[in-house]
Amino acid sequence: MDISAKLETFKRNLRLMIQRSKFSPLLQNKVTETSPAGEYLKSRGLSTNFECYDFEGSFNYRGKDYRLPECIVVPMRNRIGQLQGVWIRFLQEKRFYIWLVDDTLQKFWLDIQQDGEPVYLAESIFDALSLRELFGFKNVGAVLGIAASAEMQEALKDFEVVMCFDRDSAGYKGMLAHLNNPRTQHWKILEIIANSLQNSVDLSNVKDYNDIVRLSNKGFSYNIKSSIQAKIYIKSKL
Repeated sequence: MDISAKLETFKRNLRLMIQRSKFSPLLQNKVTETSPAGEYLKSRGLSTNFECYDFEGSFNYRGKDYRLPECIVVPMRNRIGQLQGVWIRFLQEKRFYIWLVDDTLQKFWLDIQQDGEPVYLAESIFDALSLRELFGFKNVGAVLGIAASAEMQEALKDFEVVMCFDRDSAGYKGMLAHLNNPRTQHWKILEIIANSLQNSVDLSNVKDYNDIVRLSNKGFSYNIKSSIQAKIYIKSKL
């Protein structure tokens, strides 16, 4: 790397470090079981065993002042723990923000607790956490949409990846797009099954995994499908 390239890299890293420091006010009050965000998570059938924070107050993001009511703040970090941005969800209304540290960074959320284990990807953070509640998965993540960013794909290159997108047309099409992408065609999909002897929940009209966990967090099993089997399964749902 020549001197000019090294200088540009230094400037970029310095800029990112300064930008990351500006998010620190949002990351001060860790969620507890009895804090407002902790009580909200409980109402969604979720625990607090992941990095998240309570916040209420004013915050300036990219020159604009925001007045945030009670909300939960979830940091989005890369594989070496550097802040990519934050996901903010209001507690009293269905509204959220995704604020990135810099436009050169891409959105994704991962909670990797054990190397060597598969990573189960949902569309949203709450759905990813619901998969952990349902099945005890160590590693979960959220694409925050229906398409994993290039940066997320790179972060997951050494992991077995299982997609668990919403059980609707958009979710199935999103998974199929990844199976048709040369870079992610080896990814797998999860099919959830309600065990009739233990669980009377009808999954036919339930779209996402947080809806499922709020109905019941017991009596479910799953199948993992890959390659052609996965594509056949998805096309049967479309």
